[in-house]
Parts: sequence; structure tokens; C-alpha cells
Amino acid sequence: MSICYFDNDNNTTIRCDYRIEGDQIYIDTEFDINNEIEKQNGVAIYHSGTSFRDRDITIINSKDKEYIFIIGARYNGHGVRSGTLDSAFLTSFCSNEFIVTSNYEALLDVSCEKNTDSFRIYSTELLNVIGKKSLVMSNNDSHLKLELTKIPQEISLSVESNNIKEVSVSDYWKFHPIIPEVNYSLRFNGYITVKLESSIDIRDVFHYIYELIIYMQLYKPNKFELNRIELRIGEYYYEYHIPILEIKITNQYVDTSVKCGFLEFIKNCYLSIPYRNSTEDIRNIKYIILNKNRSIEDNFLTYFRFVECYYKKKTKKRSNYRIIADAISQYYKSKGIIISRKEIDKEADEITQLRNHYVHSGYYLRDGKLKIYKKVGTSDPVLEREVDADVSWIFDKTKLLYNTAVYIIFTKLLGYQQYKYK
Repeated sequence: MSICYFDNDNNTTIRCDYRIEGDQIYIDTEFDINNEIEKQNGVAIYHSGTSFRDRDITIINSKDKEYIFIIGARYNGHGVRSGTLDSAFLTSFCSNEFIVTSNYEALLDVSCEKNTDSFRIYSTELLNVIGKKSLVMSNNDSHLKLELTKIPQEISLSVESNNIKEVSVSDYWKFHPIIPEVNYSLRFNGYITVKLESSIDIRDVFHYIYELIIYMQLYKPNKFELNRIELRIGEYYYEYHIPILEIKITNQYVDTSVKCGFLEFIKNCYLSIPYRNSTEDIRNIKYIILNKNRSIEDNFLTYFRFVECYYKKKTKKRSNYRIIADAISQYYKSKGIIISRKEIDKEADEITQLRNHYVHSGYYLRDGKLKIYKKVGTSDPVLEREVDADVSWIFDKTKLLYNTAVYIIFTKLLGYQQYKYK
């Protein structure tokens, strides 16, 4: 059994057990939380509306040399263990944000400092982007020579914007003798480091991490599987656990979205689409590029809203119909697709009226028909025609909006006229 203490009060230790399940850590403590209930006339009354404060918890597991600092642990129930010699009141907590280290003295620095000025994201996919900088290999008829650099060879690029000082990439390696003197394993991993201009509270760093994940997803979609996240606190980096944005990794070959270096692309994203402090025209980017585990109707409205927000910020008085018509016209032109203005207006009208139906009447289409109305002068709109709005038709309109949204991200926001994003 381990011991723990709350909110850096290491003079009061409590016996505990803990387990890590996915993104969550659960801790069962021999602590009677009833003592925290406000008493009424000398009696502590627990009811459904009773709440308890969140707290930081430090876990000391000397047996396994695992030391954990849990950030903002939440109350997760309480009870009693009875009928045994170790009977005790029990209170459970849980959190999805915690730091792990094998050095207890280092953990004390973490719990006292609580600020970070740098973080790292590890992903083996970075090796396909930057190569293995720490490995020099030569091969001839008589020798195969591998030379490994112990000091990371970092490539850095200054950003100096929105509290981002610089970004850098490198790789590291670990040597494992599987069977000594018979079999050896050499494993590489790549990482990107983001250094901040000013340190921030570790409770706020997830905003920065999510931002970087979105940029990496834009550069090479569904390839950057995150192996590890680290924060620098004081002089050292520590393993950091938080729920991350879901990315469904593909084993298929995926090329980079643009013909541009990785760091140059990341810097351009920081300068052009500062996601952390974004306005509505940028905020919804993550719903465009991350896995879309929503209904086709939800996706349709998300893409419509993104296109609408971008163009309304430019010219606020334009109608949705005119916005969609101009947006898809520009998309078609960028792809060299020749289509008449009449056909563009027809598509824009159908898309806009499908949006209006979803927003005002719900997702149900009677008999699979979408009624298209036309307004003439100041009179009420009259029914012009009906469209067979089956799943295939809705999918085509949704895909067109998606392609238009991606076009806006890469050409309008990031400034790349040539891109390939799937």
C-alpha cells in the first residue's frame, strides 16, 4: 500500500491505493471526508447536494519507485471498510491530469513549483519527418558502422508570438540488450519541444498542447500518434498525463499536406491561426480536421458554420446564400473545376435551405424530400421545387462544404495555394 498527502501538506500522510485506467487515475484513501461536511447544530448532514473541494494529491510508492502528483483530484465517493483488523473510513478521488516520476525529490519540485515554461510531445512519426539526427551510419564491403550521438541534435525555429518563444525537433534513442551479447534492440523516437516566452501554470498547459496537436494534424493527418507528453518544471522534464484530442491513426501512407518543412509549417500556424486565443472563424477548425464521430447532419452544420463564420467576419452584411455561393465558387476555381454560375447558385440555394431546415425544423425530411422555396419581392416565399434528399445527396453536399472549409484553412488562413489534405 502507498501513502499520500493533500495539497503539499506532507506532515499529514494517509494510506492509499491507486490505479491508472486510460486517461484517468483513481485513488482510494483511508480518509474520512465526512469531517469536511459543514455541521448544522453540531451534526454533519450528507445529502445529494453535498459537494467537496478538488485537491492536489501527492502519491508516494517507494516499493515501485513511482511518485505521482495529481492535479485537481475530484471527489469520487466514500464508504467504510469494516469487519477486519484494518477497518477504516475510505474516500475515493479521481483525476485525468497527473505527473509521474521515479524521483521523489523531483516530485517535491513539481508540487511546489506548479509552473512550466516548456513542453514536449513525442511521436515516432516525427522520425519520418525529420529523420534520425542522432544516428550516423556508414556501410561498405567490410564494415557496417553505427554512430549514435548521446546529446540530442535539435533543430530550432524562433516564433516570438502569442507566448511561444521557439519550437524545435529532435530524436532520442534507447539501447536494450535483450539477451546480453547475443541480441540487441535500438529504439528511436522523435519529439517536438515548445518553449514559452513566459511560464504558465501547469493547469493551463493543456490549451497549448491541444493547439499543437491541431497543427500537427493539419500537417500530416491521422499519422502523429502521441507516445508521450512531458513538461519542464524547474530544470527537468516530467511525464504528463491528460486526455488528448482523439486522432484515429491510419497505417496507410499519408503525405504531408503542403510542400513545406515541419517547423516552418508549425510556425506559420502559430502566426496565422493562433488557436488558443481564437475567434469563431478559427475556433471550429478542430471539428473540421479531427475525427468526425458525429452524424452526417451534425457534420453538415459544423462545416456550414465554419464557412459562414469566416466570410461573415470579412463582410458581415452578406446573406448565407451569397456566402455559400461565393465560397464554393472559389473552391471550384482553385481546383480547376469548370462549373456554370447557374449551377453554383443552385447548389448554394440547396445547401442553404437544407441548413435552414435542419436548424428550424430538425433533421427529419418527410419522404426524403427537401422543399426549395423562392422569395419574390416582399411576398411570402413560394414552393419552387422539391429535391430528392437521400443519404447520397446529403453526403455530396456535406463533402462539398468540407472541401470548402479545408480550402479556407489552407489558402485563406495559412496562405498555401497548393495543398493536399485528406
